[in-house]
Amino acid sequence: MRDAPAPEMRLDVFLARARLVMPRASAKRACDNGIVSVNEKPAKPAASVRGGDLIAIRFTDQDLTVRVVRLPGKSVRKADAATHYAVIEDIRYA
Repeated sequence: MRDAPAPEMRLDVFLARARLVMPRASAKRACDNGIVSVNEKPAKPAASVRGGDLIAIRFTDQDLTVRVVRLPGKSVRKADAATHYAVIEDIRYA
């Protein structure tokens, strides 16, 4: 018997639903501009994200690396958004 495929989600959708980059249009633009990588590889907006993946985002004043803990559903409360990822590294620049 074959195992069911691991659940996955588009990168830009994950970034928006987890409130790492809001709104989704900005998440898509961030990916297109090359500031987002998944598992140390530059990623396009349609790249698949699964639990355990590392996502790195290079903001102007911050480098943020998170590990995907779980994929969000269609609607995520603001208070619950951070439960979908674990911060690995958060470097802020003055």
